[in-house]
Amino acid sequence: MGKILSVIWLGAAIAFSIGGLAFFVLLFGRQINVFWIIVLPIIFAVYQIPAAVVFWLWRRKYRPARPASSDEGDSGSEGRETDPTADTAGPPEK
Repeated sequence: MGKILSVIWLGAAIAFSIGGLAFFVLLFGRQINVFWIIVLPIIFAVYQIPAAVVFWLWRRKYRPARPASSDEGDSGSEGRETDPTADTAGPPEK
């Protein structure tokens, strides 16, 4: 069920993005002038907000699991192992 919901969330984000682009072109494509060219990025970004929110929610819920530490040394925490002055989150070990 999780895979199906993941596809639905991602499909909804894509649909919102295409819909936002379509509404943008429909409303502002016919009457383009210098003023619209100046504010075009802001208006386009506003029409993409629903798609960005749905994609953010999908990514937060259904993010693919990151692989465990590999033998190549890429643990995803660059600089933490070698920095002795780094602040730790827990109490000091005894």
